[in-house]
Amino acid sequence: MSEIFHIRYTGGTADAHDIPARELAASLEGLDRIVARFLWAIETGTTAKRLPSSNAVSLNVYAPKQGSVDFSMFAGVASAIMPFIGSFQEAVRNKLSEHLVSYTMLSWGGRKTEAENHLVRALDIIEAQQQNAAEDRKHEREARDADRQREREHIQEIIRLQNEFHKADARKVAKPIGSSCGAMEISGQGTSTEIDEATAEVIKATEDLVVSDVVEMTFEVDGIELSSKRLKVFDPERPNKRVFVHILDPEFDPLHPNDNPYELAVKERSTIRLLGKATRDTNGNLRCFHAIGAATS
Repeated sequence: MSEIFHIRYTGGTADAHDIPARELAASLEGLDRIVARFLWAIETGTTAKRLPSSNAVSLNVYAPKQGSVDFSMFAGVASAIMPFIGSFQEAVRNKLSEHLVSYTMLSWGGRKTEAENHLVRALDIIEAQQQNAAEDRKHEREARDADRQREREHIQEIIRLQNEFHKADARKVAKPIGSSCGAMEISGQGTSTEIDEATAEVIKATEDLVVSDVVEMTFEVDGIELSSKRLKVFDPERPNKRVFVHILDPEFDPLHPNDNPYELAVKERSTIRLLGKATRDTNGNLRCFHAIGAATS
């Protein structure tokens, strides 16, 4: 079997191989729409506002593995309808699909720099395939003309424009994250991308937000919501502004109170130093923080 790519849902009930059907169905539908429309756009050199015909390209899913919910996938195409994409070896086409999905999810999830890295990898794959095609058909003038239409800059612009149609699809893909699972991993041969709760929240948001790398911040604590696992804190950059910290730290268990640093900080009305990802608006204002670990200051 050619190299496939994987979508793996981890954390929450997914660790017991359990995701609600409507969440999983939405996620898989979103993945199918992203892959099919991107490949069709690359094939035609124009943006695809609608899905191509069902016999042109489809995302196929193998039986999931036990444990976390892990699907192996491959992008199938009809070579007669899509000769350029059909000329890719299946492993190469699947690697391209992996990078395109990662690009969409990260770009809509407020992680632009990481998204651009996947765009570059996708362009490298396409350019290499174009060069191979040009070598095979170097004596055919019409083929050379077609190849000129597939220049890297043109394809890059097509991918960027196509991505603008995938906000709703990215939301579908991210639907289980923060509900039935804690994260989703997109992976293939030697590479992987994690879409965590902080990224998923930005994807689902109605405004443009940016997610940081893992950073350390210190907050003055105002209270805690045990049921929603949220810490109420004062924004250290705007002292009169309150924001929420989403506690993703596995050491925190709201059903079994213990001497964890979050509840201790509330009890002692102290500050708390947190490690996690900050979500900010386009003006740089802190909107929320996703904590993966903590230590009292």
